[in-house]
Amino acid sequence: MTGRRRAKSGQHGPELLARAPEVIAARLRLMAEGLADPLNADHTEMRLMASEKVEAMSASAAATHRHVQRIAGQMSEAASREASEAARTARAVLAAGDPLTVVSLQTAWMLGLWSRAAETGLALTRGMETAGQDALKPFHRTTLANAKRLKRQAVRITPPEASTGQGVRRAPAHGPPTQAPSSGSNTAPCQPHRISDPSGVR
Repeated sequence: MTGRRRAKSGQHGPELLARAPEVIAARLRLMAEGLADPLNADHTEMRLMASEKVEAMSASAAATHRHVQRIAGQMSEAASREASEAARTARAVLAAGDPLTVVSLQTAWMLGLWSRAAETGLALTRGMETAGQDALKPFHRTTLANAKRLKRQAVRITPPEASTGQGVRRAPAHGPPTQAPSSGSNTAPCQPHRISDPSGVR
């Protein structure tokens, strides 16, 4: 795995943790709406909740199985190589004619053993890291696709009043109790009419 690919794969975990709550919140809202109105519930999304998890888990298990087989093969190969090196060194030690040669052969074998063990350990570490990232890939891919799809659906079904924050203003049912002329108008204010009794005497 190249450095760029390893860096990109390392983002799967953080992205998954960031987007998963968004998907869970959106689907909880859909479930609540479905319980309130079962006939108009989003049954397609409800079915995806189960089917996509089965698919992601199957893909993750298959990727993990492939990596486990490869790691087991690397370990078996390393063990066979070290057994061969030990047998070769033992034959050389038995054939040596002086103690100095024996010490030299044993020292070379020990130094080679530590060097090869370090290389094998580094390779196994990288293999396990890759295995973990590939196991997350199906969940990461599905979660990101769900987050984008549910976000588009939420934008599409949101009414204009909710999205803009402005509703339709309705005219008041009744006018003001008194009507005063506007500033600068030449019209006198309305006064109530009084009816006097013609028979009345002051």
